[in-house]
Amino acid sequence: MQNDAKSPNIFARLTPKHLVVILITTILVVGEWQYHVIGGYPRLVVALGVCMLTELVLSMFVLGRRVPLLSAYVSGTSLTLLLKPEAGLIWPFVVGAMLSILSKYVLRWRGRHLWNPTNCSICLLLLVAAPVTAILSHEWSNQLATNLLLWAYGLVVVSRAKVLHVTLAYAASFALFAALRGWMHAEDARTFASTFNAEIGPLTGPMYQLFCFFMVTDPPTTVSTKRGRIFVAFLVALAEHLIRVGVEDGVSWLMPFAPAPALFALFFVGPVAMVVSLEWNAHRAKLAGRSRLAPTT
Repeated sequence: MQNDAKSPNIFARLTPKHLVVILITTILVVGEWQYHVIGGYPRLVVALGVCMLTELVLSMFVLGRRVPLLSAYVSGTSLTLLLKPEAGLIWPFVVGAMLSILSKYVLRWRGRHLWNPTNCSICLLLLVAAPVTAILSHEWSNQLATNLLLWAYGLVVVSRAKVLHVTLAYAASFALFAALRGWMHAEDARTFASTFNAEIGPLTGPMYQLFCFFMVTDPPTTVSTKRGRIFVAFLVALAEHLIRVGVEDGVSWLMPFAPAPALFALFFVGPVAMVVSLEWNAHRAKLAGRSRLAPTT
């Protein structure tokens, strides 16, 4: 007699975090295989090792327990892909990996960490070690099949994590501001297409794929409501647009942010939005508590 019990669905049992690990590993493997974007596997080993060791030590001393290392794996692989120091330098990966994990345990507000770990560490390194560090800007040679495959899988991941609206909101906002910059740079309507293509082009690169799928959507560092997350994604794209325009206009105090406008936009907007959200939620909870304790007549 045939067994009516349903066979386990392996895909259904995969959590969004597992899918993130699969996606980021795929980007890493494809990027190194096709375009050598890592710059050598020792960098990956160092970044992963330091991230996981720091996570393990801090979780034991601060929390009194070991935590899963999937988050540290994502931070280590993202750091390896995005950070591009001068050839032969390993210490930026050591410092960056430590900063990534430390930011989760030190830079906190009401029990929540405020910065995406990889975003925080890379922005700090770009600010304090600008002469010897840079950010990945390599595109996938405009190969349509590669872009479609990675974006399709990435959209599945963020959909499973219930943050698809964040990715779409940021991508749509980026496209809107890219069109605005394209219009600003175009000499006439005939040249708009080329200027717009130049402005929208970064979305095809691995840096923006990581940004859209992992950083701007990072659940621990996003606000609590769907509308709020969409609004914050728009604000990040707006801040990035203003940085790009300001750099092009030669605004001196914006020049340090020129290497990675998107990362710095999230670096500044995300934590402020989190603090506002946490304080607002605490205020509402306090009012609700007073309402329950108020005497009735």
